[in-house]
Amino acid sequence: MDAELVNALRLVIQEQLQPLNERFDTIDSHLEKIDNRLDKMDSRLENLELRMDKVESRLENVELRLDKVDLRLDSFEDRFDSVQNSLNRIEAAQNEDIIALIKHTDKKLTDFQHETSVNFKTLARRMTAMETDLSETMVEVDSLKPAQS
Repeated sequence: MDAELVNALRLVIQEQLQPLNERFDTIDSHLEKIDNRLDKMDSRLENLELRMDKVESRLENVELRLDKVDLRLDSFEDRFDSVQNSLNRIEAAQNEDIIALIKHTDKKLTDFQHETSVNFKTLARRMTAMETDLSETMVEVDSLKPAQS
């Protein structure tokens, strides 16, 4: 009888546990579905991480290229500054040469004006002297004319 009682008890317990077992099976099924979804999400996250790594790599490449472009621009700016400085020096030297040439020309012109003024005064004195000589000669010629007649 004990065995029958134990069997009856087992049957009652199994009947009572049946809804719980079914519930556990349902929960297990749901957990498997959730686990599958999590696996899919994990796979998607890994793909996103790979994409993100690629994007970061591309971004680093772009940054490196930009750095190279910046270096080239700096080099161009340095060259431009060097050329500009050379042009400024050439312009300053040309300005100095032009100023020296203008001063030299101005001095020559001043000297020429002075020489011309001196020559003009000398010429004027000579012409005055020649006019005086001519007048004296004319007076002499006039004085000789009546003596000849």
